[in-house]
Amino acid sequence: MKASFPIRFNRVGSANRPCWFILAALFVGSAIADDELIEEAIFVLEQNCIECHNADDAKGEITLDRAPLGVNDPAMIVEVISGTDPEMPKDRDALLEEEIEILKKWVKAGAKLPKGRILEKPEE
Repeated sequence: MKASFPIRFNRVGSANRPCWFILAALFVGSAIADDELIEEAIFVLEQNCIECHNADDAKGEITLDRAPLGVNDPAMIVEVISGTDPEMPKDRDALLEEEIEILKKWVKAGAKLPKGRILEKPEE
C-alpha cells in the first residue's frame, strides 16, 4: 500500500523555504543584537568599572576585564550599581539609568565577554 500525503514532498520543501529564510534572518539578527549588547556593556564596564576591577588591581577580588569574569554571580554587578544609594562605583558619580539597563540586559543574557579580549581602562 502506497502512503499518500496531501502535499507532495517537493511542494512542502518549496513551501518551507520562506520559513527557513525567516528563521535564519531572525537568528542572524539575534546574534547581531547580542554582539551590540556585549559592545555596549563593554563600553559601560570600561568607563566605570575596569579602573578598579582588573587583573592587576582586583579590588574586592573581582575582575571584570576579561572572560571568564572574576565574580561568582554576575547579578551582583547589577545589585551594587542599582538603587538610590549604589555601592559602586566608589568615589564617583552613579551610573546613568541607561548604563544600568545595559548591564542588566547583559547579565540577563549571560554576561558574556569575547574570549581573548581584555577590556581597557579609559585614558584620562
